[in-house]
Amino acid sequence: EPLKMVKRDHSKDFIPSSSSTSSADTIVTVAMRKSLGS
Repeated sequence: EPLKMVKRDHSKDFIPSSSSTSSADTIVTVAMRKSLGS
C-alpha cells in the first residue's frame, strides 16, 4: 500500500508539469492498443 501512495503522489506532481509528455504517452498507448487489436 505505501508504494501505491508514492506512485499516486508522483503522478500528481508529474502529469501537470509535463502535460505534453503525458498526452504523447496516451497517443502511443492508443496506437499500441489498436495495433494489438488488429
